[in-house]
Amino acid sequence: MIPAMDSHLPIPTMAIFVLGAILWFGMLFIGGVDWMLIALTFVAGLAYVLTFIDGVAPISKYTTSHDDPFWNGMYVMSQQVSWWGAAAWAVFIFALLKKRSWAIPVGIFAAAMSMLAGYPLGLHNALVEVHRFSMFLPAPLLSTGLLIYLLLPGTRKLLEKWVST
Repeated sequence: MIPAMDSHLPIPTMAIFVLGAILWFGMLFIGGVDWMLIALTFVAGLAYVLTFIDGVAPISKYTTSHDDPFWNGMYVMSQQVSWWGAAAWAVFIFALLKKRSWAIPVGIFAAAMSMLAGYPLGLHNALVEVHRFSMFLPAPLLSTGLLIYLLLPGTRKLLEKWVST
């Protein structure tokens, strides 16, 4: 949906996203997962997709911007860092659903990778290139919110209770 929205085109994939969200919430609810964990894994799934997209987009930016060696290097590095972050978000989601005690450190790592790659790219893109909100920014913004949530004592208690059941 993001590339189409960014280009002001119709977004037919919105229906698929809504169906996927209904299935995600339905499967986990039927499986007996707590609503807070369902919401957390859903938001982490959004962070996963957005961070992965932040890893794909620099490939295009790299191939179309030959005049700035510094930012070409940043595109190459941020691509890899974003993909590490996306992979870590995926591991976090599965670790959380499998009741692994090490899920929070993986989530913290995922958020850090997404923020490390996304903020420089997003701010540069918004302030220098497009002069509007950058589509590179949703991943690090969402990851920042998730990082704060993961660091809260209540979240740790919720996850400890989930792992012990």
